Amino acid sequence: MAENIITQSQAIEILYDVILTGKRHPLYDRCVELTNEYKAYSLGIGIDEKLHRFTSTETEEAFELRKEVTVNICKSIVNGSMSVFNRVPRTEAVKVEWFTKDVQEFQHVLDYFGRYGFDQYLANRLPKLCEIDPNAFIVYEFSGTDGKKLAQPYPYEVYSENAIYYEYKNADLLYLIDWQELPITEESDKKVLNKYTIYTAEGAVTFIEQHKNKTISVNVFENENLINIDENTYQVVIPQPYKLEQTPATQVGYLTDDEYNGKCFVNQYHYGIPFLDKLLKTNSELDITMCRHAHMQKIQYVRKCTADGCAVDTDGVYKIDGHTCPTCDGTGIIDVTRGGLEFIYLPLPDSPQDIVSLDNIVKYIQIPVEVANLQKDYIREMVDYFRKAIFNTDIFSRQEIADTATAKILETENLYDTLYLYAVNYSMVKEEGLKIIADIIDREITVIVKVGKDFKLLNKTELLTLLQTAQTAGANDEVIGLINKELVRAMGGDETIYDLQRQLIPFSGKTKEMIMLTLSQLKTNDRLRLKYLLGPDIIKELSVIPEFLNFTFEKQKQLFEAEIDKFVEMYKPVNTQPYLQFNEEE
Repeated sequence: MAENIITQSQAIEILYDVILTGKRHPLYDRCVELTNEYKAYSLGIGIDEKLHRFTSTETEEAFELRKEVTVNICKSIVNGSMSVFNRVPRTEAVKVEWFTKDVQEFQHVLDYFGRYGFDQYLANRLPKLCEIDPNAFIVYEFSGTDGKKLAQPYPYEVYSENAIYYEYKNADLLYLIDWQELPITEESDKKVLNKYTIYTAEGAVTFIEQHKNKTISVNVFENENLINIDENTYQVVIPQPYKLEQTPATQVGYLTDDEYNGKCFVNQYHYGIPFLDKLLKTNSELDITMCRHAHMQKIQYVRKCTADGCAVDTDGVYKIDGHTCPTCDGTGIIDVTRGGLEFIYLPLPDSPQDIVSLDNIVKYIQIPVEVANLQKDYIREMVDYFRKAIFNTDIFSRQEIADTATAKILETENLYDTLYLYAVNYSMVKEEGLKIIADIIDREITVIVKVGKDFKLLNKTELLTLLQTAQTAGANDEVIGLINKELVRAMGGDETIYDLQRQLIPFSGKTKEMIMLTLSQLKTNDRLRLKYLLGPDIIKELSVIPEFLNFTFEKQKQLFEAEIDKFVEMYKPVNTQPYLQFNEEE
C-alpha cells in the first residue's frame, strides 16, 4: 500500500491542476446523470421532467394540466421495494466482528461516530446511498486531538456531483477531490465561491476561493497562505499530515454499470426503470382521467336569457348596450340550477297534458369505467414487473403463499440472491470503515467478516403455512425441523433450547397421529413416553441452572437422563395384594 500513497506535495500539484483546467474524471457526467435519475424516482425530485407530451393529440396547455394533477407514486413504489435492504444488517447471515486490545475504548469511539454511532449510520445510510447515488463516497473526517484524548471520526458524504476527480490504482483509492460551493456572506466580486479539498492517505489539502481577487506573486508549492490560480485567489489550508495506511474514503456502490464497461456503479433497481417509466406515464393518464372524466355528467335544458336588450354581439358574447349581460354573464342562457344544494322549481301547468316529464329536463350520464379500470390494472402489472426485475421474484406482491413448499423456497432464494450482493458490499464497507477508524485513532484491530445466504425473512404466517405444506407433502424430519426452528426464532423463542429439545426428546418430526399410536403401546413409565411428555418441562427447568446451556451436550444429556430416571421410578407400577384372601383348604 505504501507505494500507492500520494504525498501532500503531490496532492497540491494535482489539486492545482484540476482547478486550473476545470477537468473532471472521465465518468463524471454519467455519474451525475445516474444520481439525478435515481433522485427523480426515489425522491420525486425532477419527476415532472420524466413526463412527455403526446405531440399529436395533446396541446401544451393540456400537458401542463396533466403535470399539475399528476400525483407521483413512483417514490412510494420504490421505497416499499427497497425497504427490504434495510433488514440485511439485522439478519444472522451478516456478521462483522472486530477485536482490539481495549474493546471499551474502541466501542466508545464507534458510539460517537456521527449522530447515532457507526453501526446505525451504516445500517441506515448505506442502503439509501446505494439507491440514490451509488457513486458517492463516505469520507472519514475526524476532529483533532490534544494528545490526551483520541481523535473522533465522523462521516462526511461526498456525492457524485461533488466528487469531481478521483483515481484508483487497482483496488486502492489514491485520492479523492471534493468540490463545494460556499454561500456568500460578505461583499464579494463573485456570485459563488468554490472550495476544493483533496483527500489522500497522508493528509488533506483545501483550497478556498476568496471573495476578492488579490494581486500576489507566490509559489503554490511553498505552502503559502494565499495563491492565485488563473484569475482567482485561493486560501490554502494544509492541516498536519495524519499519515494513514489508506485514503480515508470508501465508495458505496457495488453493482457495476454494464453500459460503461463496469467503470462506475448503478443502483439496485436500475434495470427496473423501464417499468417505472411506463408506470409514471399510465399513472399520469389515470390521474387526468379521474380528474376530468370519472364523475357523473349532467345534461339539462336551460332557458334563454330574458333580459331586455340582451343580444349576441359580433364577438359571440351576449351584451346589453355594448356591455356583457349581467343576467346571463354573456352566455345567452340562464342555468336552471348551478349547485347540488339548489332546487329546480317548475310551475304546475293548467292542463295535465302540458306536464313535462322530469326525465326530459335533467339527465345524468354515467361515464364508462372500463378505461380507468384498465389503467389501474396496467399500473399494478407494471409494479409487479418492476419488483420482479429487481428481485427475480414476486414474493412482495403475492396475495397468497405458494401452493408448495418448494415453490416458496425457490421464490425466497431468488430474493436472497439479490440481498446477498448487497450484504457482501455492506460487510466490505463496514470492514474498511472499522480499519480506517482504527488507523485514525492509532489502534490495532482485527476484523472477521462472515456473510451467508439465508437471511431468514419469512414471517410467522408464512412459516406456519410452509410447515403445513411441507408436512402434507411428506417432507423429511430435517426439513420439518428447520422450519420449526425458524418459527421459534420468528416467535422470539430460544433457538438453543429448541435444538436441545430436538436432540433429547423423541419423535421429532413425526405426525401427531404416529406419536399417539406409539405412545398407546408403551408402558406408563417407559423412558420414551416420559421423555416425550415431560421432556420440554425438564429442559426448561434445567436451563435455569447457571451455564447449563453452555455445558457440553454429553453433560446436558447426563443431567436430563438423571431427571428421567426419577420419573421412571416414580411411575413404576406398584404390586398390590388383593383385598380378599381365600383359604384353599376351605
